[in-house]
Amino acid sequence: WGIPVPIEGFRDKVFYVWFDAPLGYVSITKRYTKDYEKWWKPTKDTDVNLYQFMAKDNVPFHAIMFPATLLAADQGHILVKHIMAT
Repeated sequence: WGIPVPIEGFRDKVFYVWFDAPLGYVSITKRYTKDYEKWWKPTKDTDVNLYQFMAKDNVPFHAIMFPATLLAADQGHILVKHIMAT
């Protein structure tokens, strides 16, 4: 289960779904608004905080995997400030 890796020699491999799923938050914002960088790559002059609301079973993916992916990209993306789970 996952997204096929489009690289020769890795055709039988897939990306784990929770690696790419949270990136949809960033990509859909970039696709539909000119304010993408203001929200996802804020500067010191921009007052932006990221809050996430979810069910408790999603916390590991949003608290560890998603921030790790954003940090690894090294593009200055905002990281979550608070996670609220039920």
